[in-house]
Amino acid sequence: MEKYLSILAHCPLFARIPPEHIAETAGYLQPEIKHLDKETLLFHTGTIIRTAGIVLEGIVYVEKYDYQGNIVLITDVLQSRMFGESFALTRNPLTVNVKTGCDTTILLFKPEILFATVPDIGKEETLNQLRINLIHIFAGKNIFLTRRIEHLSKRTIREKILSYLTDNARQHRSDSFTIPLNRQEMADYLAVDRSALSAQLSRLQKDGIINFRKNHFTLHTIFLEEIPDGENNISCI
Repeated sequence: MEKYLSILAHCPLFARIPPEHIAETAGYLQPEIKHLDKETLLFHTGTIIRTAGIVLEGIVYVEKYDYQGNIVLITDVLQSRMFGESFALTRNPLTVNVKTGCDTTILLFKPEILFATVPDIGKEETLNQLRINLIHIFAGKNIFLTRRIEHLSKRTIREKILSYLTDNARQHRSDSFTIPLNRQEMADYLAVDRSALSAQLSRLQKDGIINFRKNHFTLHTIFLEEIPDGENNISCI
């Protein structure tokens, strides 16, 4: 656990917890650390889960299959981000698959522990902060879903790409940034064909609107609006 404390310090669940108290606070969660190989299916559709996870190393993908069997990438969960808490708390069957994108280490815990009553006043104060942080995470995920709907609601592939890239530029507060998705994952996220996506990216570059090399993009014509801290890299489950 010791080697992951600096990562947990950046997890939204541990916001406003003093660094020297991260280890003790993490212990309250009765955590289980798992090391998983690439493309390990962690949770699958229809399962009722009781545990949520925090990515300590690697990346986790949240995916869904449409009625034709095509994969739709819902989101990627990066280091220090949390997933699964909504389904773990509500005990609703999963509507998505959760799998690793590379060799990944995760911390699993039961979020219901956060709502247990404890006689220790100091511990109760810490748990109250974790509860508040959890509410903030839920609120952030509502914002994430609104953004995703905005991208998918665009009528053309070109508009979907520009909506997604513009949002990334705003989150990075820069017109030059790296996205965490490869071409197939980006196509799955935007629910478009990979070949059509690549063709549109090439046209956008030819038109002088973007430059890109692999997952690094530069937008040449964009007005970057300020966005609040804490909304980046939020998973949606």
